[in-house]
Amino acid sequence: MASRGTIVITSTYCQQLNELGYQYHRIPITTTRPIEDNYLDAYLEVLKSASPTTTPIVFSCGMGAVRTTYAMVAACIVRRKQCIELGLGDPFIKEWRGFGAGTPAMGVQLGSSPGSQSHAAIVLEQAEIQREHNESLLRLAHILQQNLDIRSSSASAIQILVSQPSLQANLQNALRGNYSIVLSLLGIIDNGPNIKKLVDRIINSVDHVVNLREEILTGRIRYSVSRGENERRQEWLDKSAKALEKYYFIIAFASYVESCHGFEETFADWLKARVEITNQVMFLRRSGSSLKVFAPISDLKSLSQAGLETRDRGEPRKRSSTEVTIAGGQILGDEWAEHVVRNRGGIILRASMLLKSDQWHQESEYTPNGIRGASSFRNIPNTNIYACGQPTADGIDEVVGRVQHDFPETGDIIWITLREEPIILINGAPYCLRRESYSLRNMKVKSHSKCTPRDNISIL
Repeated sequence: MASRGTIVITSTYCQQLNELGYQYHRIPITTTRPIEDNYLDAYLEVLKSASPTTTPIVFSCGMGAVRTTYAMVAACIVRRKQCIELGLGDPFIKEWRGFGAGTPAMGVQLGSSPGSQSHAAIVLEQAEIQREHNESLLRLAHILQQNLDIRSSSASAIQILVSQPSLQANLQNALRGNYSIVLSLLGIIDNGPNIKKLVDRIINSVDHVVNLREEILTGRIRYSVSRGENERRQEWLDKSAKALEKYYFIIAFASYVESCHGFEETFADWLKARVEITNQVMFLRRSGSSLKVFAPISDLKSLSQAGLETRDRGEPRKRSSTEVTIAGGQILGDEWAEHVVRNRGGIILRASMLLKSDQWHQESEYTPNGIRGASSFRNIPNTNIYACGQPTADGIDEVVGRVQHDFPETGDIIWITLREEPIILINGAPYCLRRESYSLRNMKVKSHSKCTPRDNISIL
């Protein structure tokens, strides 16, 4: 049972943290909001005035997956620039194994040229390239094997890759993010190849839950090998196209951060001044449902014919309760509960509206040193950047306590939530408002055209 005293909105709870000296910010991000619509600038506005060494930052969203990971990558890019400007060095210059601390991977150091490298550094760089090649092949085999239906194909993912060298090369290039439109971007921005290496290194360092670059390839493969409903296949293609757009933008953002001084110019203004970049983005969006934007993996017919497929084979299978809800089915429940929902008379919690638990237990990923009540909690190693899914009231306290334990000398802690929906805490557990018939779809708030996303929150 909930009483008036046990119901509180998240911002009110976090206001209590503000009173203790912490900073709470809300930057609501929807799945349809264009990346250039200033939310990277909103991150930057918060980060640029905070110390990269003494101010920890926590990102949270619903599932604690894509949005928080993307924000973590952006934060790493900004804080790297801040560390360099403070004379603290580049935290993402890799140390060579076996050669002691401080020996950088020259291929990732921005601004270096082949002529400035010693022979030993070149040899080490070549060894690193070979190692990355081997690792990418193993990773590629793993991704393919996850989609291999052993009932319809006797060949393993390794056998398929070995028997089709051209397919293997194209898939490896895609795994590394070498899509044609990305390579075009590298030809536009200054020091493009090294900017991309930096972004890839950061993406790999924050892939506890999802790898933003590999999401492109995974969606494209699943579109190719899926059988069954075209709508489901199209969802995979759309997801892959959005992942490609995010990857494109984060490389452009890294170039912006690297080139600006003091962040006086916004990323949005920087983009407007580079018509060639915005034109490529428009092309990507117009052609998102076309396979040509995924070159070099625009044609994967040989892969789909090799027996790789997802579970959509048409065989009867057990459906989860989530799928029943999506399909419009009904799970037997309390008739009284249905009566209450249908006859509500409130303004917000009105008829056919319900409060849905906002904890994604089944979708949360296992992470080392996780926190109960904060799904997918993780920390980028050797940084003060954290992320998690929608936390409970106890989860918020635990996250703050963990950050304070890791950085006992810290002053402020910045918490940025990326949820686009208002959240209410009942007995310490988060809930969000949903329509009964579409309980897995976010509520869309219609408001005046001049309203900002933050204004839209207050309408609910």
